Amino acid sequence: MLTRGHLAPGLIASGVIAWSFVPLAEIAGLAVVLHTRNRTVSFSQAVDLFFAGHAPWLLWMVAFSMYWASVSSVQPRVVIWIWEFSMVLIAIWSGYIDFYFFRHVTGARKPGLLLFVQRAVSWALFFVIVGGGALWPGLLEQLRIG
Repeated sequence: MLTRGHLAPGLIASGVIAWSFVPLAEIAGLAVVLHTRNRTVSFSQAVDLFFAGHAPWLLWMVAFSMYWASVSSVQPRVVIWIWEFSMVLIAIWSGYIDFYFFRHVTGARKPGLLLFVQRAVSWALFFVIVGGGALWPGLLEQLRIG
């Protein structure tokens, strides 16, 4: 949108397809955490509730995109700091929502641990997929294997 100035259907479709692995990785992380838990809701309801917690990030990204699509690309440093600070606030807010989800939806005694495991699984999948081509050769080189 920033480069074309408008939303093109092909651009939207290719973005959706290219990044569809992100929610799938998060669902996989959620499945790892919730598969042994006694839940009061079904897995599909838990997934819906978990993704409802993404609202702050999605609203922030929409505001971010709208702002940068409507102004010059050259902005005073203070504007950049405002966006960076707001991103930190949104990350904290989103983390709290996810913590609350694991505490109340799963009834976990250690919701922070479940949140950590879910993040570890989903982020690991993300990094393997995104860095897949360069990740393994670089890792093997670091370990002096091959």
